[in-house]
Amino acid sequence: DALAEGEVLGTYVHKQLRENIGPSFAYVVFRAEGKASDQTLREVGDQLAAHVFCEMPEFVSMDQIPGQVVQEKRSEFEAEIRSQHARKPKEIQERILSGKLSKEFDELVLLNQRANFWNQDKTVSDYLKEIEKTRNIKIHVCRFKIFKSS
Repeated sequence: DALAEGEVLGTYVHKQLRENIGPSFAYVVFRAEGKASDQTLREVGDQLAAHVFCEMPEFVSMDQIPGQVVQEKRSEFEAEIRSQHARKPKEIQERILSGKLSKEFDELVLLNQRANFWNQDKTVSDYLKEIEKTRNIKIHVCRFKIFKSS
């Protein structure tokens, strides 16, 4: 994908053979609002790309998850809950379902994932909000891609 005007590329190369060359890598494309140095943008992008490579999200945000994927997960968990928690009241079953769906999508969505590189108690979204406060820029993650050799 070519970069559109205003987009920034962050990269991570795993087991780098030479500068920016390796068998596996990830990239993140984002937009930054505000004034930030090229070095700051490169740092943020490279940290995001390293996170993406290690944590392997499937989507940037919740609104990118196709409805069919949400419905499939919901159906899968509903069947599980009916078999394991059949005697519990419906409202309890609904809370269990909600918790399972939330946990599942937190692992699949970049912005909801735990930011293990920076702070395990915070999400990637929280990390970006800290950057917004400390560096006076707003980051909008557009897309990412992971390439892993077998």
